[in-house]
Amino acid sequence: MVRQNSFIKTAKNNPNMILIGSAISVNKVGNAIKELGNERVMFGSDTPFAEAKAVLTQYRRMLRQFDEKTMELVLGGNAKRIFTRKL
Repeated sequence: MVRQNSFIKTAKNNPNMILIGSAISVNKVGNAIKELGNERVMFGSDTPFAEAKAVLTQYRRMLRQFDEKTMELVLGGNAKRIFTRKL
């Protein structure tokens, strides 16, 4: 069994958590999608330390292993759903 990162373990124990992939490798973001599902992970970049355009390219490359719906959710759909919902 592959050892999980602590952030994934924490999110598994707290279903209200949504992970944003800022300041973390895209491979770990992919692991989070596999473990938590595509509705609990969002695109993030560490701009200005890394160019957002370059990070987005890395995300798109990593997301090829998933279906189109996952790509849409991670690259904007989840953010739209979360940040536009009425409280």
